Amino acid sequence: MREVIRFIKAKCPKWRFTLADKDPNLINPCREEHPEGKHQNCYWHGVKYVRERLAEDKAPAAYHPYRARLQFAFIDPTWAPGVSSGLYEEGAHPTDFEKASGSKSVVSQSFHK
Repeated sequence: MREVIRFIKAKCPKWRFTLADKDPNLINPCREEHPEGKHQNCYWHGVKYVRERLAEDKAPAAYHPYRARLQFAFIDPTWAPGVSSGLYEEGAHPTDFEKASGSKSVVSQSFHK
């Protein structure tokens, strides 16, 4: 696979993205041999994955914007599901996610000082 990727990259230097299914045996060599390129899953596999996840009938993982901000500086810590334009909607507060989890975290305390 790596030889094929190198060959394509030599013939098509402006190659910008790859398209494949979710197979890591395809994705990883593309990312390693052509790191400036972007990878995209094909539409059919994307739809299939979404259907499978929805069929599991379980709640999504909790999203904590302040924790996300610690991992990735570009994330706006005021954005959260149900919040628009980075401004809290009426009745929402930055500590609402703490109430849902049942405890005040060190992560949120560091952003509320």
